[in-house]
Order: sequence, then structure tokens, then C-alpha cells
Amino acid sequence: MAILASCLLVSSAGVAAQARFTGSNRQAILDCRGGTIEVVGARNDLGVRGPCRKVSVTGAGNIVVIERVLSIEVSGAMNRVTWRERMDGRSPRISRTGVGNTVARVPSR
Repeated sequence: MAILASCLLVSSAGVAAQARFTGSNRQAILDCRGGTIEVVGARNDLGVRGPCRKVSVTGAGNIVVIERVLSIEVSGAMNRVTWRERMDGRSPRISRTGVGNTVARVPSR
């Protein structure tokens, strides 16, 4: 099971969650709760549940599958990020820097 090396979650009425996942060679399911998630590491295989305001991925060789998102930022090398839905029904804002990073939509289940 995955270990969250560093994680801060804040959740109460009207306050969105914020989480930071750091590590390498991990598998995990992260709960976004309408907030933001930052992924820093290499060769992680991660799922992101729930709506997210923003998902940021930095590192190399990460695979991240996001359910619902408004904004995606990817930097580093060879990261693969997929998303199912944007929170408002349109495509998310995407920022991609680095080498060989991909961001693509996958059909909803």
C-alpha cells in the first residue's frame, strides 16, 4: 500500500482539501474533496477521487488518473495524466512543460 510521505488535508464546511503526495514507486488513491493535490515524485501510480480544483504533477514517470478537475499542471518528464470530467463540463485548463508528458481525456465510466 502507498505511503504518503507528506500530506496535509484540511476539510470542514466551506474549506476545500489540500494534499501533497511525495514519493517514488507507490500506488495510492487520493481524495481531493474539491481542493488541490500536488504530486512530487517518480514512477507513482495514483488515482484521484472526487472533484479537484487543481492537480499538479512534478517528477518523472508518474501515472495519474483524475475523476473531475478544473486545472492540470504537469512538469518533468514522461508523466502520463488522464482525466474523466471537468467540474463544469468543459475541458480543464492544462499546463504542460518538460519532455514527453501527456495529458488526455478518458471516457467516463
